Amino acid sequence: MADPKTARLELSVQGDPGADADQVDRETRQLRAELRELELGSVELRTVEAPSGAKAGEGVALGSLLMEVLPNAIMPLIEFLKSWTLRRSGRTVRVKTVFEDRSVEMEFDPTTVSPAEMKRLVTSIVKRLENA
Repeated sequence: MADPKTARLELSVQGDPGADADQVDRETRQLRAELRELELGSVELRTVEAPSGAKAGEGVALGSLLMEVLPNAIMPLIEFLKSWTLRRSGRTVRVKTVFEDRSVEMEFDPTTVSPAEMKRLVTSIVKRLENA
């Protein structure tokens, strides 16, 4: 039997407008820890190649996580992100997934995103996985 198809998601955390890099990093790492506890899928800090001339070979992309989840975990993930962003004013999370040459992206600000928009995002991701 073939392995089930997973969705590869990039989550970008943004704090309130006055948040500094340290605060965004702390919130990103806290979100990663909480997502790991939920066991919805794998979650890691996104790494990037260091700029030329820098000593390190790669670094962590500020505010960015990578996840792989099964289709049935997408709705619980979105619901969790909704509650996580509501815990502190000004928090937003951008969810992006790429399928071949197309991408689905949504900035998740629970004060402006309707439940219908959330459902469309989830449906879009699941359909892409089913047709992949």
